[in-house]
Amino acid sequence: MLQRVIDYNANQAINQSRLKKLLGNEDPKTFLMDIELTSKSVTVGSLVDCMLTSPEEFNNDYYVSQLENLPSETIQNIVKEQFSTIEGMSTPETVITDNIQDYMSILVTGELFAKYQANWKLDTKVNKIVEEGAQYFRELVLSRGKQIVSQNDYQLAEIVANSIKNNPDTSWVFNYNTMNHDVIRLFQHPIYFKLNGIECKALLDLLIIDLEKKEVTIVDIKTMSGHVLSFESNAKSFNYNLQMAFYYLAVKSLIIPNGPFEEYNIKCGFLVESTTHCGTPVYYECTKDFIEVGLYGIPERIAETNYNYPLNFKEQEGIIHLLKKYKYYLENGWQKNQRIIKHNSHFKIDWFGIV
Repeated sequence: MLQRVIDYNANQAINQSRLKKLLGNEDPKTFLMDIELTSKSVTVGSLVDCMLTSPEEFNNDYYVSQLENLPSETIQNIVKEQFSTIEGMSTPETVITDNIQDYMSILVTGELFAKYQANWKLDTKVNKIVEEGAQYFRELVLSRGKQIVSQNDYQLAEIVANSIKNNPDTSWVFNYNTMNHDVIRLFQHPIYFKLNGIECKALLDLLIIDLEKKEVTIVDIKTMSGHVLSFESNAKSFNYNLQMAFYYLAVKSLIIPNGPFEEYNIKCGFLVESTTHCGTPVYYECTKDFIEVGLYGIPERIAETNYNYPLNFKEQEGIIHLLKKYKYYLENGWQKNQRIIKHNSHFKIDWFGIV
């Protein structure tokens, strides 16, 4: 992993993904919990990002499994727990063998092992885990600190990354070998800034600085299942407008009076490719309205219809509102929802929700 990314992850400033945990009628205590998202789509997306923005770090961050099939997630977690305990007991000079049976006493005392198939006999549980997890344990030893990914995920990510990088309609975004010295491309670029007195941080996939046109373009890489022309639904489901609005504020913090980018315009876009319909990556340039809704949200509103009842559209929160929420909880604690406190636990409700 790039040192600047390591430093970024260690920094305690707030980022957009954590800020979005405050959306809606949240339990603020969940904001304090770190829940690691793991899924095939998340893994493939991370691989694609690395291949495109920091390919030199790929072998430092990932270990491509030589197994045709990984064991079940449950057995993976049991073996990971065993390996983590072994590492915790080791010194830098300790040689860890790649044979799971050398560490059976650690395996059988693990918390996850105890919960696994509680009605089975001890020998049956051990044999099952050794049978399915021995090769995985070996790969944990070989990978040491890297994320293990399957051959299938790696091959899919490689196809998607090559499609984005080599397609004539999207290759301009990278243009690694450009001789145009008036264009600067910054990959995996961290920005630290303050908003309303709050320390913030953003990690941009790509920042393109065009010195001649006086433009700064934020590019975020997205992968998705389904056709790329369905990206709009993903953008709404995952609140990508909030993400890009936050990035916009990060870059805007660099545009200061008498600074090097004082007169620069900011442009934003998503570079999108499908993992299921690969071959036609597209670039979505964000409109001013897209960013402004991400910044300020949309108030609750009622729309008239041709029926006997109106449609009630709930409020959509923006980054500015979420920052105010965050500041409130920092100052007042995370034990109780801000709305409940404000209304003294007393609300009115109609057919469409809380009035």
